Amino acid sequence: MKKKYSRILYPVIALLIFSMLICLERFGVIRTSTKTSSPDLTMTGFSDEVSTTAECLLLTSSQADATDQNALSEMEFVLDNMKVSYEVYNVDDGSYTNELKKFSKAVITVQDWDFLGTGITAVQSWVNNGGSLMNCVQPERTANFNAMTAQIGIASISDEMTTVNGLKPAAGFMIGADGNTSFSIGDGEENPGDVFYEVTLDDSSVVHVGTDDGHTQFLWERSYGNGKYVLLNDPMGDRHNRGFLCAAYTCMSDDYLWPVIEASSYYLDDFPSPVPGGDSEYITRDYGVDTATFYSNIWWPQQLAWENKYGIKHTGLIIEKYSDTVASPFDRNEDTTQFTTFGNMLLNNGGELGFHGYNHQPLCLEGSDEDMQYGTYKLWPSEADMEASLKELSAFSTELFPNTNFTVYVPPSNICSDTGIDAIANALPGIKVLASSYLVDATGKTYTQEFGIDANGMITTPRIVSGCDIDDYSKMTELSELNFQFVQSHFMHPDDCLDADRGAAEGWAALSAKFTSYLDWIHTSAPQLKESTGSEMGEAVLKYTKLNVNRTETDDAITANIGGFRNDCYFMLRMSDQKPGALEGCTVEQVTDDLYLVHATSSTITIHKTNK
Repeated sequence: MKKKYSRILYPVIALLIFSMLICLERFGVIRTSTKTSSPDLTMTGFSDEVSTTAECLLLTSSQADATDQNALSEMEFVLDNMKVSYEVYNVDDGSYTNELKKFSKAVITVQDWDFLGTGITAVQSWVNNGGSLMNCVQPERTANFNAMTAQIGIASISDEMTTVNGLKPAAGFMIGADGNTSFSIGDGEENPGDVFYEVTLDDSSVVHVGTDDGHTQFLWERSYGNGKYVLLNDPMGDRHNRGFLCAAYTCMSDDYLWPVIEASSYYLDDFPSPVPGGDSEYITRDYGVDTATFYSNIWWPQQLAWENKYGIKHTGLIIEKYSDTVASPFDRNEDTTQFTTFGNMLLNNGGELGFHGYNHQPLCLEGSDEDMQYGTYKLWPSEADMEASLKELSAFSTELFPNTNFTVYVPPSNICSDTGIDAIANALPGIKVLASSYLVDATGKTYTQEFGIDANGMITTPRIVSGCDIDDYSKMTELSELNFQFVQSHFMHPDDCLDADRGAAEGWAALSAKFTSYLDWIHTSAPQLKESTGSEMGEAVLKYTKLNVNRTETDDAITANIGGFRNDCYFMLRMSDQKPGALEGCTVEQVTDDLYLVHATSSTITIHKTNK
């Protein structure tokens, strides 16, 4: 009976809300948006770089295999983005032991520690005298490793590997982890997890990340003489491992400070856009209304509710038409009511509009990008046609939203080519931010990005997670990024709730509940994350990328001289045994038991230490 009444009431309520919105739009209440100030996306105004001295030695070998080379590459990437100066040294001739004396930190980037040869005894002595050593790839059971197990905290180690399905960071060690929650590293029966050494540690070891089954450990540290070892029982070696590499590196110091992005963005791809007509199986089943009415009166009010509850600033990405037209001329869409109604509501609620495309055809060129063609998408006959479509999209959008500066572009289906990016630069010089994907998606054609600035000067701000039904791998990746670059970036499509592959069969109520759970996790774990539009994310990434840092630390204080500084920037600070005291040039906010967000308002900051 309750379900029957619900199916009757939903269409009535939906019709009333939709009619009200149309009336508001026609009478001008939500027809226009107010002009807002734009973030500074120029490359000017930054201070000069500061000089730095290498603090870390990365140990590699000419015998390194592909796994080792990937580990070295990932470690370099993490240190580059932490603004850590380092040197890479080949261990094969044994002279690395002389180089080691110049550094306070070193990282082994090979699985076979026998590559270190007899110099391993010098490494042990160096640690005993105050050096800090970590590994970034799971070691093999070779002679040198076996000889060091006691020093690195291993009381016993099994000859057999064990499959681990999830990781469990200790409370207070990582953002987003409460000490009880396990984060999955598998994706079901085909890939249940990764294989780890089954180890038991001695009482002197401090475990920072355990495993879901409790049979082994993932990340721990152990003091040795005046120095320490930091160990990763780590076979992962992928993007979702970077936060753990960052965390491990910071454990080599009593206190450590590194730059972060400090931004959180939510994108609505294909919004505003033409709303598809007709009915949807799952919408009709659950709500008894057509698709257009569902979007207007159920889906969109839920977006507004999330905005109001969590402070989200949505960035909507405009599609003018759904068509497969890839050659001029490109006709104007004259049906604009949906665009102005929802676009202005989004803008007036603190959001932003960017570009997605004249249509939903990725900007890939016929004759050169056949390998990027996906599904029924068409290739474009010329760069001139790409540019003409983009100029039409810009003219259409500017006419509807004259107070808006369009600076963000998101490629349809996260697919784009170098030619397409050139077309964007030529046709839309106001576009400064390109937001594609951080992870490869189901198309296999994904234009993947890192947070940074491309060689062409475009600021790149990839989206990390997507949809409402966020899988384990994506959530693990977001956990990693919270603890590496302190950034969150998500996108969804209005039609996620129509597509069975994206969970539509569960129903919108179940999908929205799942996404609410994700939002609760993010906003509870990191309330300090700054809610940002796509262009504000671009500015945060620009300022982060420009930074370089000279750090000095004494028993009493941490000082950072910051190069590439403009107005302000952000750092994360790990302090395990002490806490921040008096501050110069910055403010500090606690994030976890051990982590603090530092807002630098001067190019030189000092954080004095005090007891907890």
